[in-house]
Amino acid sequence: KVEIRTDVDTTCGGDFTVAHLKNPDGSMEVLPFGMMVWSAGLAPVKFLTENNNFEKGMMGRIKVDDYLRVPDTGGRVYAIGDCAVTPEPLPPIASSAEQQGQYLADCFNTYYYKPEFQSSSDEDLPLPGRAP
Repeated sequence: KVEIRTDVDTTCGGDFTVAHLKNPDGSMEVLPFGMMVWSAGLAPVKFLTENNNFEKGMMGRIKVDDYLRVPDTGGRVYAIGDCAVTPEPLPPIASSAEQQGQYLADCFNTYYYKPEFQSSSDEDLPLPGRAP
């Protein structure tokens, strides 16, 4: 199941299994996850500037592979949009981020929403197939 949240402040536990959300109404929520996609807006956010676990590329953006996966996270953390830099950088415009988001949603719903992908597994997730 892919769930999209907008207008929330997010922090992530160090082991990448739980996110702490502050909703627009001020309520707090703990959200466990097996895989997280992080997308930020035009300005750096605390999650990016203070997280030293992710390799950074140009302009402090998180380096990702051709599948938008953050290296050394077992294929369980993705970054898209202005906070990410791909091997062949894309223009930092909304349509690029929208296309990346749609690509990931399609891949998650086609390849990763299967019983064999257990969020509790320590194994790296396999590469997705071609975008549907």
